[in-house]
Amino acid sequence: MTAASAALTVALLLSAYHQISVDIETSDMVDVARMIAHDEGFDVGNHHVYTFEMGPSPDNMVLGYTAIGFYINGSIANTIIVSKTTGQAMDMNGCQIFDYPDLKSFQDEIVRITKAKRKTPQQMAKDAECENPQVLTKPIAITKLK
Repeated sequence: MTAASAALTVALLLSAYHQISVDIETSDMVDVARMIAHDEGFDVGNHHVYTFEMGPSPDNMVLGYTAIGFYINGSIANTIIVSKTTGQAMDMNGCQIFDYPDLKSFQDEIVRITKAKRKTPQQMAKDAECENPQVLTKPIAITKLK
C-alpha cells in the first residue's frame, strides 16, 4: 500500500465517522425562520409585531444545530433549530418538526453539500431532547393578524 492510498483510506474512514456540517449564514437562518412563521399562518411582513433573533451562541443550544428565535410582540413564540447536516428544522420547545414544502430547496442544498442522510423525526427529537415529535407538513393560510 502506498502512502497516498493509505492516506485516502484513512480519509474515507474518517469521513464515514465524522459527519460533514455547514455553518448556516444568519441571513439564511432568518429566511428559513420567516418561511416557517409564514407557513404557521403569521403575517411576518409586519416587522413591528414579528421579529427574529439569533442569540450570542446560536450554535451552542443543541449540538449540530443552529438556533434562531421567533418573537411576537417581544415574546418568544418558537425556538427554531436547523440541522447543520440536513437543513431540517424544528421548534425545540414544542417538539414540532417543520417539514413544509417551501423548506425543501434549502434542505436539498444542505444535503447536497454534506452528503448526509435526512434525519427521522425520532432522531431530531432525540437531538433536541424532546419526545413525541409532531411533523407539520401543511402550511396554514394567513387569515388574520395573529
